[in-house]
Amino acid sequence: MHYQWNIIGHQKQLAEIEHDLATHSMGHAYILSGPGSIGKFTIAKQFACMLQCPNGFCMNCPTCLQVNKGAHLDTIEINDDGESIKIEQTRDIIGRLNMTGQGAYKILLIKNMDRLTPEAANSLLKILEEPPPQTIFIFTTQNPQEILPTIRSRMRIIKFTPVPEKILSETLHGQFPEIEKNLLQEIILLSLGKPGRALQLIQNHEKLLFFRELYQTVRNMCEGESVAERFITAESLVEETPVLRAFLDMMSYYIRHKLLTNPETGEKLIPLLESIQETQYLLKRNINAKLLIENLILKLHPHHV
Repeated sequence: MHYQWNIIGHQKQLAEIEHDLATHSMGHAYILSGPGSIGKFTIAKQFACMLQCPNGFCMNCPTCLQVNKGAHLDTIEINDDGESIKIEQTRDIIGRLNMTGQGAYKILLIKNMDRLTPEAANSLLKILEEPPPQTIFIFTTQNPQEILPTIRSRMRIIKFTPVPEKILSETLHGQFPEIEKNLLQEIILLSLGKPGRALQLIQNHEKLLFFRELYQTVRNMCEGESVAERFITAESLVEETPVLRAFLDMMSYYIRHKLLTNPETGEKLIPLLESIQETQYLLKRNINAKLLIENLILKLHPHHV
């Protein structure tokens, strides 16, 4: 790699970005797509630094420091505050992109661009079709299927996947030699291949306890509990949608891990994995959470997993 990326994993995707930079074959618009907490927005910001830095991504000059802080005038950063991005905001952004800039590029960074309302997305369409000179769009998303096809077709999509456990293990054991090995290995397991989550679990003991308990809940539901016990567990899960989403994410990872270690279980586990994915999809569309999780439970037959 030419640049010193401060990223765990994703070598293929980083090499693709570096190739675009080295050959001057950059697209004017990128979507970095993949699960949350795997480093997409960090990569987007470092990509912006590489484009703006006059010293080749030095990470020390005023330009790099401003981009990192979200304070660079020609690098517009829309972080995820949990709210939808509305048309008034995109109109303001378009106005700023059309102003004369001081930097090498005008760059728009949007974290989780699927938060754009349909009206806001459509208002960006024209500038994506005919961008001002030296303008680059770098967006991230966990849900590419939620993005309008007319926008998606105008952007170069780079797909990111969870980081393999071996790479996480090698990197984090090197970075945190003071952490007891068994504890760090547990953190790596609970991170689900997400470096951002792994770092959170290292730094936040309460989060570690939460995900440790969640993993045990998944394990019990898949392997030990009766149907009646599963329904009791489900009652507590549906009280908070974020907890239910984290549970389904953990269960999907748990089943995938079982499938990888025991491929002969595919006939049983692949349909179950598809049911989990369908449940996740329907939950995003505000289908009744209690009905969804109860329907999934009924598919967890004894000795299924």
